[in-house]
Amino acid sequence: MEDCPRLLQLKRARDLARVTASRGTNSFYYARTSGDIVINMNNQEPDVKSIRELEDKAREAAEAKDLDRYVSFYADDAILLWPGAPMVTGRAAIRKFMRLFFSMPDFSLSFKTARVELSLAGDFAYTCGTNKVTLVDPNGKRMKDSGKYLTVYRKQSDGTWKVVADMGNSDLPAPIPA
Repeated sequence: MEDCPRLLQLKRARDLARVTASRGTNSFYYARTSGDIVINMNNQEPDVKSIRELEDKAREAAEAKDLDRYVSFYADDAILLWPGAPMVTGRAAIRKFMRLFFSMPDFSLSFKTARVELSLAGDFAYTCGTNKVTLVDPNGKRMKDSGKYLTVYRKQSDGTWKVVADMGNSDLPAPIPA
């Protein structure tokens, strides 16, 4: 790239109006600025690897029903958007909400990460993938569900990543109004 100092100047000036594409973990990001296209070739592979490892550890904690370890991946101000429930705000509230599920004998939660994407600045990331949930409904009926999830991470000042927003949804058919 001919003008690398210009890229840094544009970043500092916050001229990066919008990200128009990103591809893979080699982190070739394109941003449009006043008609120019800027390419940021920062290697974000270490962050992608860290986030994948976090997701593996969170999955292990969920499968072991280790509530404390599972909730430790959330930031203090995180939000949880669980299917069929109101928004849950804050790590303490998420712990209380998830305790209901983790205490169910037949509850299980597993998920598989399909994608990890980092922001241009490298301070936010999202993951998405598939999940499977088993629980007992209020009528005592065992229910199995599969769906999708989207999780947003924020890089902390110490370089670690924490979940700031976590959302899942179901693949079950939506009820059709009569």
